Amino acid sequence: MSKKPYTDAAHRTRAETDLATSLTVEAAAGAGKTSVLVARLLNLVRQGKAPLSRIVAVTFTEKAAGELKVRVREELEKALDGKLDAVSRERYAQALDDLGHAPVGTIHSFCAGLIRERPVEAGVDPRFRVLDELEGSLVRERAWDDWLEEQLAAGNPALLRAVAHGFSLEGEGNTIHALALKMSGCRDLLDRLPAAPPAPNVGPFLAEARDGLAELVRLLDAHCKPEAAATFRAQMEDARRTAALADGLDPMQREAAALHLNLNRRFPGKAHWRDAKRRDEANVIFEGLKARHAALAPAIGAAVAAGVAEALVGYIEALRRKRDAEGLLDFDDLLLVTRNMLRDSRPARDHFKASYDYLLVDEFQDTDPLQVEIAFFLAERRDRHAAAWDAVEVEPGKLFFVGDPKQSIYRFRRADIEMYEKARRILARQGDALTLSQSFRPVPGIAEAVNAIFEDVIKPPDDGGLYQPSYVPLDPYRDATGRRPAVELVYPPPGFEEELASGDPAHRLEARAVAALIRRIVEEEHWEIADPQTHEPRPARYGDIAILAERFTFSDDYAEALAAADVPLRVVGGRHFYVAHEVHSLVTVLKAMDNPHDRVSLVAALRGPFFGVSDDDLLLAKCAQGALSYLADAPAGPVREAMAVLREFHGRRNAEPIPLLLQALFERTKALELFLLRPRGEQCVANLLRIVERARAIEAAEHVSFRGFVRWLAAAHGTEAREPETPSAEAGDNFVQFLSVHGAKGLEFPIAFLVDMARQRRNASSFLILRDQPAEAGQFAFYLGSKDDGYRTTNWPGDEYDQRRDQAEDARLFYVAATRARDYLVMFPGWTKGEAGPAQFLRNTARPTTPEWGAATPKGHVYDTRTLNLADRAGKPFRLAAPTGALPRAAEERLAARAQWREALAADLARATQGRVTKSPSRLGHGLVPAPLEGAEAPGADTGRQIGSLVHHCLRRAGLDDAATVERLLEAEARRIALAAPAVERARRLLRAALDSPLLERARAASACYHEVPFALEVQGVVLTGAIDLLFLEGDEAVVVDFKTDSVRGEAEVLERAAAYVAQMRAYAFAVHRILCKPVKEVVLFFLSAGRQWRATPDSSTYDLAAAEIAAHE
Repeated sequence: MSKKPYTDAAHRTRAETDLATSLTVEAAAGAGKTSVLVARLLNLVRQGKAPLSRIVAVTFTEKAAGELKVRVREELEKALDGKLDAVSRERYAQALDDLGHAPVGTIHSFCAGLIRERPVEAGVDPRFRVLDELEGSLVRERAWDDWLEEQLAAGNPALLRAVAHGFSLEGEGNTIHALALKMSGCRDLLDRLPAAPPAPNVGPFLAEARDGLAELVRLLDAHCKPEAAATFRAQMEDARRTAALADGLDPMQREAAALHLNLNRRFPGKAHWRDAKRRDEANVIFEGLKARHAALAPAIGAAVAAGVAEALVGYIEALRRKRDAEGLLDFDDLLLVTRNMLRDSRPARDHFKASYDYLLVDEFQDTDPLQVEIAFFLAERRDRHAAAWDAVEVEPGKLFFVGDPKQSIYRFRRADIEMYEKARRILARQGDALTLSQSFRPVPGIAEAVNAIFEDVIKPPDDGGLYQPSYVPLDPYRDATGRRPAVELVYPPPGFEEELASGDPAHRLEARAVAALIRRIVEEEHWEIADPQTHEPRPARYGDIAILAERFTFSDDYAEALAAADVPLRVVGGRHFYVAHEVHSLVTVLKAMDNPHDRVSLVAALRGPFFGVSDDDLLLAKCAQGALSYLADAPAGPVREAMAVLREFHGRRNAEPIPLLLQALFERTKALELFLLRPRGEQCVANLLRIVERARAIEAAEHVSFRGFVRWLAAAHGTEAREPETPSAEAGDNFVQFLSVHGAKGLEFPIAFLVDMARQRRNASSFLILRDQPAEAGQFAFYLGSKDDGYRTTNWPGDEYDQRRDQAEDARLFYVAATRARDYLVMFPGWTKGEAGPAQFLRNTARPTTPEWGAATPKGHVYDTRTLNLADRAGKPFRLAAPTGALPRAAEERLAARAQWREALAADLARATQGRVTKSPSRLGHGLVPAPLEGAEAPGADTGRQIGSLVHHCLRRAGLDDAATVERLLEAEARRIALAAPAVERARRLLRAALDSPLLERARAASACYHEVPFALEVQGVVLTGAIDLLFLEGDEAVVVDFKTDSVRGEAEVLERAAAYVAQMRAYAFAVHRILCKPVKEVVLFFLSAGRQWRATPDSSTYDLAAAEIAAHE
């Protein structure tokens, strides 16, 4: 790498060294923003501004947090290896020691620490547990099921009203359940619900519609040509009947009937009427009804939507109560609870402001709005207490933000670029704003092309919104690599117009072009790159190349094309896992197994890779059987065999653990072996085995039925839940990577391919967050069902509001993709159709009619794709011929050996999973439990157990001579378990009886004395485990004492109660004799309530009997 001064040196130096000023730093892609943050942190430590334990350095993801901590450690170790003065060395050494527990990590882990430190002010259980994403989804589903059942039983009017209007409570798509989950993710906005308009009275309209439509039908019959108006007349008659029948419906159904009157029809033209005057009269009636219906619909829709939102607040409260009761917090809770604590509790805010001297936030463009509030509250001046974050006066130098708004691409995850810009401006007014434009990643050719593309694309919008920043040009630091153009524009060659005309063939053609060019780069042209580690020039390898796409929809096309070209590929991360073909196939099989009446899933399962039944066989089975069902006998053939497997597993589904059931399904269908033969076979198998792992995790988290698991898996598939694919290769392997642009953020590659660059514009989101709107108007808006149905909240801003922000994020997404490349950027515009996607920003270079092959443009060099071989080289589908006769003897022997091996393996596994038998002394003697004695003033069972535990706790924790310590322990433990005063006094009497007894005098005088002695020993394959209350040695003999808090009176009751404990005491004696190899002088049962003792002296027959009792099978 060349050695030259930084063009942004002044800003870079100030960001690292101006520790007295709060700063917000905008850093271009590859500008080393994390390095600047780490340098500032080390300067704070070195100059003695604060120890590392008082410096907060946070980022958003676990991966980024891990890298941040590693960078801090590396820089500290590097500094300690160099020349330092004694004071700096001591400070760095202490920082290195403190790093393990310093607040350097994710914002969520930091918030968890704050909550644990002040749980009372936070209002949470001090022993709370943080849910991971899987556990969180299970808790939400369980809470939803409970709440929905309760609300439907109670007749919740808002939900019943929504159902009356035709909305689904659950299932796929824009359902009430989906809305509930979105609202749950915006719990900080629940006090800013959209306004609920009064429900309109539909009665007058229905009456007018009934009469008006009747008159309209009469005029049609009398004055319109029948053949021309038949369809329109039937539609109006249907509407009239609906209006007439609505009088007999309940209010909710009547409202729905009014809204669903279908008047959006085309009125017959003049040529179809015999009387023009009557036509005008009919048209007035029709247009009047349409206008009144159009005015009524938004009011009804808004009232229904607002009512649903208010009802769902009840679900979110029920979910909160459930998590509170179980001591659980999810990631959103961590932020919300922390924000509320800092905002609402002055003592908590003062405490934490004093606890931390500096806050450094990396990747600030990805921040959640709640994180912004938390940071400002913690950075507030000590003598100030603002009610809102944007009114906070920041302590000079305490707050440092670094980020790149041009890389803000997580809008779907609540990252809010408008909040970023607002926070940046507030902090800049109280400190300063700096810019880092020197980029250390791209070569000059890439930087120049990126600047040419984005200088007119990323700019503040004309409407004054804050949803797009100004563009900061990249200033490359590196020199050029090799003699090739750094940016290639790869257009389709002539001769493929037919394939380019439709979507799927165009994607397959593009995939073949990608595969051909990658193979040429590595195997033929040997493009020269600078090694990312050594910076020395070398030829490119497959592992240097990444294919970046906005979506994974067509990843299988690339996998097949690269496999056909013998190019190794791995699809990495993102949302691909649950929509992968093999996972989708498994979901259909499991749905068919669970519900024999789900014929759609049944047919899909039979036709899928698990069974591979042909359409011909399915048709023959359908003709022979009628309705396909595996509960009935099917005709002989492939369908019958597949049906038998489904029937068997349907019967086993609730009797076996889900992970074992999945493994048995894979074994029976040989699915793993089949997928292994496909392109990306190792990845397919790894993904299927990942489902088995998720099943184990779900069963460990909570008891779930097979149907519950299938529902969860189907929901994850339907919503494309985020789950990384299971790694099937090791780091350093030489394979091309296929990543989503989101997954590639923060990474860099010597060669980056940008593919699938055009798509149709996405529909407007059904749920919008409106932080730029007044709180009283509501700060989230949504619609139910389809956006054309009219069920929108009153504050719905219109489709253009979302489309503008969506297009702005599209530009930033393209910028992130283009800035991943170090040496070469290869873009594929013009292969697919669509108004959206990165290609829209290439403008006139998207798909030139006749590309000037080999021409250099400001946005890249035009690659001559006419030289690529784009013929379809995909291999023929893998097929195995069915055996037509007897197998060869060698094959029979191999199969027999395999069957024998599997039987032996199953037997070994059965033995391995049996585990070791363990017993406790207290459960010996046929599990005798002493019965309560008549007349004894014994406490209740629960209180009795608490008293016993309290007494044993105090005797274990305190020395035999320390009565004062025993008393303090008694009071503290009694308060902890909330034991009533009478029970505490009883425990005190029992403790005094023990401490004042002659037996404990013997223990005090013993040569050795031990309390609560744990032990374990094996007797004929049975492990005996327990703990002895008191064990002491008199000479070379042992005395075993067991304290009992049972209520007994008199010698007879002592003997009666002791009989139940004889086997337990024999086991204690046997254990002490076997482990210590010492004789046992006596065993003593000390009944503290009566101050009486039962004693026995063991002998060899005692030990023999104990061993037999321990080894006996129960």
